[in-house]
Amino acid sequence: MYVRNRKRTKEASEFLQKSGISADYFHAGLTPEYKDYRQEQWKNGKIRIICSTNAFGMGIDKPDVRTVVHIDLPDSIEGYFQEAGRGGRDEKKAYAVLLYDEHDITNLRRNLTNSFPEKSFIKTVYNALANDIPIGTGAGFMMDFDLYEFSQKWGFNQVQLLSALKILQRNGYIEATEEVFTPSKVMFKVGREDLYKFQVANARYDYFIKILLRNYEGIFSNFAAIDEKRIAQSEKCSVDVVRAYLNNLRQQNIIDYRPQKRTPYIIFCCDRVDNRDFIIRPETYELLKQKYETRINAMIKYCLNDQMCRSRQLTAYFGETDGEDCGECDVCRSKKRDVMSAGKFDEAFDKIFETLSASPLNIDDLVDCLGLFDADLIKAIVQKMVADDIVEVDDNGVISIIE
Repeated sequence: MYVRNRKRTKEASEFLQKSGISADYFHAGLTPEYKDYRQEQWKNGKIRIICSTNAFGMGIDKPDVRTVVHIDLPDSIEGYFQEAGRGGRDEKKAYAVLLYDEHDITNLRRNLTNSFPEKSFIKTVYNALANDIPIGTGAGFMMDFDLYEFSQKWGFNQVQLLSALKILQRNGYIEATEEVFTPSKVMFKVGREDLYKFQVANARYDYFIKILLRNYEGIFSNFAAIDEKRIAQSEKCSVDVVRAYLNNLRQQNIIDYRPQKRTPYIIFCCDRVDNRDFIIRPETYELLKQKYETRINAMIKYCLNDQMCRSRQLTAYFGETDGEDCGECDVCRSKKRDVMSAGKFDEAFDKIFETLSASPLNIDDLVDCLGLFDADLIKAIVQKMVADDIVEVDDNGVISIIE
């Protein structure tokens, strides 16, 4: 099962567990030990379902995956095709299920806006960065950069600010250290019950632990990006005090704390230019935005197009236009049902159910038994019954009613 972010991997796995289904979660923020353990548990069949971001699956070849479910929209056909293709590698029937609603489509389009903010916004960010640098000077100037403080001072959305910095970097105006984009991270290494016992036994840490719990969701299972300066400001203490608490909790194996290696900074690669000379090159903005928008629109079109075979939609996207309908996807099955009269479908459905209730049969014997009905109609209804978990087909092709 694929989801878009780390938090939802845990939410989805817990939902399945509460329903009595064996499940666990996986994402890039887990330690290597956890990743290896959960991969092996899943590959060996000890875990039935893995709920994951797209970090899961690379280099993993489990041939008997029967179903791949996406409960969040991927942002490209390429990503969806690769992930869905991990089902049925043993060449037996497998299912790819894509769930979405209008909210998912809206979020996908919002990602475009966040990744490519308006050029006027990018120019505003540039001028804010160079606020104290006279026009025509500043090449080589280096400044410490705190994302939170900068966004608060100028009222910038942090997600769009990060995108603007990347675009400015692609255009040669600035060079930002990696730490600008990767803040400090924290995750609890103990469960809630053990944490509570630690708080009771170590009262001096209780208040600080509550700060972490209050401000960061999912911190028991995911690394949470934190800003030590922000915590210090809100609690009216020094950054050194905050870091001391974090380091002490790490030493006692209560948290996994990964601070930034050094202070983030930005270097101006050229002299500051005025607004008339500020240029964002097409290959760093319009062309990239167009490619991203094309990928997103293709994904949305795939979801909404209920007239063309899903398999043909995918192959057409990759340039193959002479394919045939698969006969198995939701679009193909819908077309088959549409050509049947409701009365004929119901009559055949009842007869198939009655016949299989008496004795399991393979498809050829079932067609022979029901000679009054068209063979294609019988096969289409059996396919629908399999999809609806009314009947099952064993390895020998024998169809039987699911009790």
